[in-house]
Amino acid sequence: MAFDPSLNGEWNCRTMKLGGLTRLTVYTNFKCRMTLDITGIRFEKLTGSQRTSGRIEMRDGRAVYLGVGYVSSEAPQSYSELAPDFEGSGTITPDVAVFERVSDTRARLLFPAPVNESDFDILELTR
Repeated sequence: MAFDPSLNGEWNCRTMKLGGLTRLTVYTNFKCRMTLDITGIRFEKLTGSQRTSGRIEMRDGRAVYLGVGYVSSEAPQSYSELAPDFEGSGTITPDVAVFERVSDTRARLLFPAPVNESDFDILELTR
């Protein structure tokens, strides 16, 4: 099962950007947090200049992340507050990804069409 209590808590996370401006960019680890509740998981990237905050929920049999990417100087809003046609403002972007649990100590968010800079992003989570 994708959502179990062992996901709860602090994680290391790093982003890998594929295609777009450069062929591959791999960032160092930052801090992320997952908080479980009755409907899914709240996910937050807590450090770094580019952050994301949102929810991982089951949609049509898949664990899907719906969040908002933002620069650290901005206050995040929820994905549900974005206008349906919102494509990003330069400092705020819609973030949509598929969540995959790899093991007890590894998971990832797969962003197939990120708004900025690349063609595909992977946010790797480790403990």
